[in-house]
Amino acid sequence: MKALLQACWIAASAAMLMAQEAPKNAGEPKLNDGGDYVHRGTGVTFPVKVPGFVRTDVHQFDAAGNDVSASYSVNGFVVTVYSYPVPAPLRNAREVFADAQASIRRANSTARLIREEPARGDGSFRAEYEMMMTRRDSPAHLVRSRLVLFSKDGWLLKYRATYPADAREDGEKQLDAIIRAIGTEALRGGRPGRGVGNGL
Repeated sequence: MKALLQACWIAASAAMLMAQEAPKNAGEPKLNDGGDYVHRGTGVTFPVKVPGFVRTDVHQFDAAGNDVSASYSVNGFVVTVYSYPVPAPLRNAREVFADAQASIRRANSTARLIREEPARGDGSFRAEYEMMMTRRDSPAHLVRSRLVLFSKDGWLLKYRATYPADAREDGEKQLDAIIRAIGTEALRGGRPGRGVGNGL
């Protein structure tokens, strides 16, 4: 029971952390409507179910439906996947990655960078943070938060994962499973790019 309560607490805290980083004009969630959600601009699909996970919500952050996220959770592990274009005034994926890391630090003053990987050949940027999460009615818990960003022709596919620090290995496996299921291509199906550099 204690483990279950801790898992629920971390899931709720992770959702709060990611909400702090979301755009202020966030739209109403398109809660699970019984089908997979396909991003109209990129072709990225957010399935209702990923092996071991259930999609908890889909958010549309702009009227055109270009800026969209979907969240998945299981047993204290939370991952939110974002599909959106490089936002002005940022110019490329490298700047978006730096801005995303700054958002993590702004949202939690205890965030400490554990590792950051240089840009990979697949066009991805990766970083991992460790931080304390606190709630008024519960003791603080140490968590890990991972950021993975893929880009192609001005479009971005970002993964944010949060899980208990003492379950790091399992957390990494869970994130890898989500990435395998949803993919690494930020733009698919011959859709046109937006003419913005990837910054690789």
